[in-house]
Amino acid sequence: MGGQSSSRYADEHGALPAKGEFSCPVLDVFGTEICSLSPIFKIRQLPEAQVCDADGRIAPGAVTILFDHAIGCSIGLAERPYRATTTLELRVDWVGEIMPGMSIEIEARDVRFFGRTAVADAVATQGAGGRVVALARGHFIHSTHPGGSISEPIDWAGREIFTEGGFDSFSSYLGVQSSGEDLLVHPRERLQGAVAVQAYHGGVIAATMDLAGRVFRSDLVSAESLLMRSLTVQYLRPSIATMPLVVTPQATRVGRSAATIEAVARCGLPGSPVTAIGLMTLLTEPLGSPSGASLPR
Repeated sequence: MGGQSSSRYADEHGALPAKGEFSCPVLDVFGTEICSLSPIFKIRQLPEAQVCDADGRIAPGAVTILFDHAIGCSIGLAERPYRATTTLELRVDWVGEIMPGMSIEIEARDVRFFGRTAVADAVATQGAGGRVVALARGHFIHSTHPGGSISEPIDWAGREIFTEGGFDSFSSYLGVQSSGEDLLVHPRERLQGAVAVQAYHGGVIAATMDLAGRVFRSDLVSAESLLMRSLTVQYLRPSIATMPLVVTPQATRVGRSAATIEAVARCGLPGSPVTAIGLMTLLTEPLGSPSGASLPR
């Protein structure tokens, strides 16, 4: 069926939600600010240690998590009552450089429904002029997992704020370890999105794949010479957060100006069912600044 626009959620009194609403353990630890619900769902992330790389820039993986969460919330808010959403597919395109020591704002908009599924776009900007650093599009379903039944309305009043600190970087927050060619993430409550099913946040899975692409090395390609251009993740089933998350990257094409890397995510032992598939395009040249062009008339 064709997509249909849906009016945005609007609180009767125009008030922002209480702390903890439209959040999860991941964003609790990030300290993410909710700026607005309507007409655009907007969040702001300050350059706190737990979301930054060593150079003071907000880590691309942290931005990927924020994208996933903001798009999911914008879709959940587009119809009342608010119901849980699950990511079916997330794509992030990097179009500019993240500057150190600066906050990032994420705006999610343009929700379109296709039955129980929906798609929405988002943009990440920095600075007073709103310089664009990344674009994203997410496909979601009203369910607690892909292919599941429609989820029940969420009772935000019962959710406790998750607190954990002491992180000196985003990598220490994520807790990623190398295991041969794989990246391994150990089960931690702070990495959960859908707490009801104890699943890893979709953005955490995407962030781990992003990191796998950025640090990937082989006889054909070295991470030092490559820049992430785009990441697309398809989610097949819940990644249960009581088991380790294992991401395995593999170079499928390496050219003079670009490389394509695939990644698969599993939970538990090698040979376990694949829970998500990622595809990354990396360039050997700087992204530069985005510019527009007009079509010839």
